[in-house]
Amino acid sequence: MKKILITLLFLFLYSVGSIAKPLDLTKEEKRFIKDNPVVSIGMMPDFTPFSYYIEGELVGFEHDLLTLISQKTGLKFERHIDKWTTIYNSFKNKEIDMISSISYKKYREPFTIFTSPYYNIPIMIFVKDDFGEYNGLKSLTGKKSRCVEGRLLH
Repeated sequence: MKKILITLLFLFLYSVGSIAKPLDLTKEEKRFIKDNPVVSIGMMPDFTPFSYYIEGELVGFEHDLLTLISQKTGLKFERHIDKWTTIYNSFKNKEIDMISSISYKKYREPFTIFTSPYYNIPIMIFVKDDFGEYNGLKSLTGKKSRCVEGRLLH
């Protein structure tokens, strides 16, 4: 099933990429690409379906998107694959040019130019049937919980 889903996703991305109209880059964009042919980007190794490994090969939507951008612009992407905190700190310290899978936060504005989102993750809390009523963070006292970034709350 997983293989079929990945194949369908690949076919979808390939078909969209093949029918998309060519990019009409401005002189400034063309100059940037000429002056900066390689762009470093921080990515996570375990953020399915966006960036992850299958049999030792990096795959996922973000990798397909970068490949398509590279084909259409000539830019090359130097991928830095690591855990979130490492790539986030590298980006914040200007050691890499871009970061994928970063969500908008006001406090990130001083060091980040955000694109429009290419996906949105709804915020949800999943609990066992016997959890009881959820009434905010205090409801989690004494219970194990996790968040998307993997930090243990309690």
